[in-house]
Amino acid sequence: MLAEIQFSIGGDRKYTGGPQADWTKDLRSMLMFEAASLSKLAVICPGKFRQPCNDFIQCLQRAARGMQWDVGQPRIFDIGDDRAQTYLEMIEQIIAKANPTMIMCIVPNNSADRYSAIKKKCCVDRGIPSQVILARNLTSKGVMSIATKVVVQLNCKVGGSPWTVGIPLSNIMIVGYDVCRDTVNKKKSFAGMVASLNKQITRYFNFTSEHEHEEELSDNFASFLVIACHKFKEINGRHPERILIYRDGVGEGQLPYVFEHEVTTIKNRLVSEIYKKAEDLRMAFVVVSKRINTRIFGDRGNPPPGTVVDDIVTMPENFIFTCGNSAKSQGARSGL
Repeated sequence: MLAEIQFSIGGDRKYTGGPQADWTKDLRSMLMFEAASLSKLAVICPGKFRQPCNDFIQCLQRAARGMQWDVGQPRIFDIGDDRAQTYLEMIEQIIAKANPTMIMCIVPNNSADRYSAIKKKCCVDRGIPSQVILARNLTSKGVMSIATKVVVQLNCKVGGSPWTVGIPLSNIMIVGYDVCRDTVNKKKSFAGMVASLNKQITRYFNFTSEHEHEEELSDNFASFLVIACHKFKEINGRHPERILIYRDGVGEGQLPYVFEHEVTTIKNRLVSEIYKKAEDLRMAFVVVSKRINTRIFGDRGNPPPGTVVDDIVTMPENFIFTCGNSAKSQGARSGL
């Protein structure tokens, strides 16, 4: 069990999160670990929310100054209505004329269609960072807390890093991989992977793919990892000495397949194309399951953050453990 968690922010300075791993208070008044430039923030806002939007931008600026970051002087663009098409047309106009660093959209409600349209236009069609904010949050009682969290998101989306958690192992690449099924065509699945590229675990390489067969899934996963290792070497001058993989999206009945096919394929590809010798590959493969019935309690409620339970109530022959604040996450390790 970890009694407290430390994180560094603004270079070599370190702060403790305390027993509850909460460093929000420190974050509000400290320099972020890496601050990116946000020179041109464009804000699209329906006319009826103009004044609350102005007030919120002032809160953003105050929160950013507290973290010694400058969001500049955001420019507000009024629109006459809140239809999705109106937002899309204004986004095109702003990109063509103002060349913004990021676009922020104020929306009246959490309509999934409008949100998806805005994100598709910005992320897929135009390749520009975006932030969507509900109008009710502009005048919330906790508006400064909201503004602080938005500032952190803005910095991340333009290439900055708000904080980093110290990891004692060096030259390690941490990988996350997930698969989800198409909600319309159940035969299709989409896989996504991210892999860390630096010591601070603040820079990532990502890859996505579409597939219809489990065999494709295994092959793609292995190919992604090979590419990620080459990218790691490009930045650090050598391949990672250790690879820690977190695999999500696996049902209980799929564990044998993942171990027998996925892990085997990955090991074979990494050895043949990266490490050349099997003993040089140091890899841990963790299958993450969030939907479990196990609940662990301490003396006064949930156990502290960082608690790991790997005995008595688990199956040691399968390397199963539970962890987290309320022990709702479960990992099954294999392929070591």
